[in-house]
Amino acid sequence: GKLFTLNPDDGKVLDRKTLGTMVRASPLFVDGKLFMNDVSRGAYIFKPTEKGLDQLARVRIPSGEECH
Repeated sequence: GKLFTLNPDDGKVLDRKTLGTMVRASPLFVDGKLFMNDVSRGAYIFKPTEKGLDQLARVRIPSGEECH
């Protein structure tokens, strides 16, 4: 999947991130951070900045664990 950060004033792309695989779930924005999961059990945490997103973490959810 691809994650784009847009400037809210003019819609121009500020940043683009490539995630491991497809993302089907909606992202969550909690405590100033963006949380996303991909279909290959990857979990990502990003923090918004003036220039886009900083990736704070990427973890792999163990096989057999469910993530909803």
